[in-house]
Amino acid sequence: MILHEMTYMCATRGGSDPITPHMSITSVRQEIKKAMVISSPCSNASINAAEMKKISAQAAKDGKVSPGEALLIDRVLKDGHENVGVFMTEACPEHPGNYFSYDAGAKKEANALFARFAVPYGDNVEAIKERVSAVVGASGWGPAVAKAPSTTGRHSVDLTNPEIVDGPNVTALLDSKKGDFYIKVSGGPQGVSYFGPNKIDLLGPGPKVAAEVQALFASLNASAGQSIGEHVASSKLPALVNKYFQMKTEDAEGYGYGAPTAGVLKLADGSKIFAVTGIESDTVDCTAFFTAKGQPITMAEDGQGGFGWSSVWPDPRG
Repeated sequence: MILHEMTYMCATRGGSDPITPHMSITSVRQEIKKAMVISSPCSNASINAAEMKKISAQAAKDGKVSPGEALLIDRVLKDGHENVGVFMTEACPEHPGNYFSYDAGAKKEANALFARFAVPYGDNVEAIKERVSAVVGASGWGPAVAKAPSTTGRHSVDLTNPEIVDGPNVTALLDSKKGDFYIKVSGGPQGVSYFGPNKIDLLGPGPKVAAEVQALFASLNASAGQSIGEHVASSKLPALVNKYFQMKTEDAEGYGYGAPTAGVLKLADGSKIFAVTGIESDTVDCTAFFTAKGQPITMAEDGQGGFGWSSVWPDPRG
């Protein structure tokens, strides 16, 4: 019985960011080993959704997912084989001893963990890279740092441009919990340089979500002042959304009309968002859109000046 011990030992180290093993990583590795126990001589190790859920719970036990924990789970997806159906041969076991697999539910659980904690692994790599690249594209690498920052607990995001021959290696060192990253530039004539820190919002919606919300709102052919979607009581709104709702209530009382409403809309992938209508001024109505977790997406404004979208609007968190 081969449990891929060396694979998981190596997954906690490597790269430019040395990771100090701790009990949480050990717990994740042990949970993976338990899930990969071979049940019979004619079977290979396999991880199902329930087992991956236990693995993910161990990784998220302290309220964050470290690079070492994420790498262990990511290695399962990279080294394993996704079960897409049952195709039995006469061989017993059907595959070599080091073969292991996971089902679609396990893959979904792993990717949900990566997305929930905004870490760059699995299907979440490109989404995180897109957000980091957007910050760099808008603001550059940030101020130069004389001393190399601590990389403990930071996730690596490769930003190297493969089209530039002999160009430098560019890596973002990301702390998803703090919401910031440093840029490490190496391989060029200047040696190794660091820049930052750069702030980044990893849990709010990306530009693709904002575009979908705009298209969805337009398809409803509704004024920004109208109630949108299935009505939701303010008491059931996330804290930030409810705070914005109360702000719009105060605005409405000031003008003596136009009490706000809150509704729920569904996006193409089945996820839900909140829409809160309200009064912006005596001539402008507005609808603010939030994710299911309460992060602002965008705001639609409708008034004498016409209809428009605003990607930057008064944030009730401030």
